[in-house]
Amino acid sequence: MSKKEKKEMDSRKIFYIFTAISLLIFAVGVIITAVNGRLDGSVFNKRLDFLADMTFFIPFCLWSWLVLFGLLFVKKNFLVVTICILLAIPHIIFIAVMVGYSNSMMEILKRYVMIFSFGSLML
Repeated sequence: MSKKEKKEMDSRKIFYIFTAISLLIFAVGVIITAVNGRLDGSVFNKRLDFLADMTFFIPFCLWSWLVLFGLLFVKKNFLVVTICILLAIPHIIFIAVMVGYSNSMMEILKRYVMIFSFGSLML
């Protein structure tokens, strides 16, 4: 196996591993939300709400990076292209909603800078 083939395999492995991790985090968020609900006002449930919100936000941010990484650095095959399309769907919906309700493109750009920095700009 040549160096180039090894590099391509490594980039695909990284892409697949991070995709699986993001989907697992998302699944945990769905399970936490479904099991505990959001109607109770207790302190324990507020902590679970924060955890559920973060388990939706972190995969959303990872998906934006995975789409870029998959399109730019991973050798394309049917599986990689399909994963990139599926991971881009929530972002397309988000952009469409932001265009529909936002006053300017700067607001959309600010939100995507926040998404690409995993929300660290809000701290």
